[in-house]
Amino acid sequence: MNQDALKKEQYIKMAGSAEQRVRLYHSKYAGSGLLKKASRLLKYRTRYMNYLLSRIRGRQKNVNVKTFWGRNYILPLPDWDSLFPYYFGTLGLEEQPLIKFLIRNIKKDTIFFDLGANYGFYSALVSEFLETGQVHAFEPNPVTFSYLKMSLNGVEKVILNQLAISNEEKRISFYEPSGKYHSGGCTTIYPLAIKYFEQYREIHVDSVTLDDYTKIHPLPSIIKMDMEGGEFNAIKGGVETIRKCHPIILLEVWAGERGEEFSMDAVQKLYELDYKSYRLEEDGSLTFFPKVTVRWDHTGSDTLNFVFM
Repeated sequence: MNQDALKKEQYIKMAGSAEQRVRLYHSKYAGSGLLKKASRLLKYRTRYMNYLLSRIRGRQKNVNVKTFWGRNYILPLPDWDSLFPYYFGTLGLEEQPLIKFLIRNIKKDTIFFDLGANYGFYSALVSEFLETGQVHAFEPNPVTFSYLKMSLNGVEKVILNQLAISNEEKRISFYEPSGKYHSGGCTTIYPLAIKYFEQYREIHVDSVTLDDYTKIHPLPSIIKMDMEGGEFNAIKGGVETIRKCHPIILLEVWAGERGEEFSMDAVQKLYELDYKSYRLEEDGSLTFFPKVTVRWDHTGSDTLNFVFM
């Protein structure tokens, strides 16, 4: 076994250990009620207290986090998207198959586009395996981008872009749910914001199309899309690029009514571009899945990541 394969096996083992800690949390400590909160306090002590106090006070607290492979980065509490990295150095259960898929499939020369990079977990993970490849991370939220920059600025082979990817190159509206600690819930899609956010704040961010971006940057070999309903616009603005290089596309799909409204147009567009869809298994392997729907019974998650190739 060569050094690259050995490294990947080590990362798979570390990812599996972190995943087991997440599963233990869900089976024994997650939930509402005083008993559950007391059990979390006894188990996670300072970490849980920091998280709880930041929620009670309604004030942001920056914490140092170490990923399961040992990279340090800075996250804000009480953001929901910081919770699992802060406790366990990894993401939630619904992301574990994708983590393993990437570890197994990233090559030394991969060009990885991270659309909706958030705090940069996937960008950081992919960068661990690159030699001649690059990560291009896109995060339009100015506050979230500031954390992405603190953690990954200067990291070799990672290019940070405070941009939305859409179907137009211009300033566009960006909607943040008010009173929610969930940076990953922001969207560029107005109908989604008015339907699913109780209140929201509108700001304006710069956007670019994939087709324009790739005129001056390398073509992607893998694109991860987690854009809270913005995936269809990203694909529309990248048709030329996608036809030219046919990258692997990792697409988050919502379940139920929200999925019908805001995920299925992206899925259908990829089928029109001659993609086939695959379901991610727990170990990161793929099973051919001829038609993605927004109803699934093999997981309780509201979202699933599918692989299009």
